[in-house]
Amino acid sequence: PSETRAIDEALDKLRRESPRRADVVELRYFAGLSLEEVGRVLDVSLATVKREWMLARALLLRDVSERTQEGGFAGGSRNPEPLPPDPASDPS
Repeated sequence: PSETRAIDEALDKLRRESPRRADVVELRYFAGLSLEEVGRVLDVSLATVKREWMLARALLLRDVSERTQEGGFAGGSRNPEPLPPDPASDPS
């Protein structure tokens, strides 16, 4: 599958396995919220958000890598690129 499709499928899988982790990814990456803001939206501690964010990114990276290595890319068979970096520049 294409990289975009692989990411979409990996996020769907994450949503089925851990809805809160998927929420953290969507709020963090797509909405651009800080970790503190995500915690307030989800009503969980900052430590929980940090843990879920780290685990979700690792799971998504692994899943996307596996999916793209299985089928290659639409444009060729190069190695998959890593997921984009955290959208926020601060480590919080």
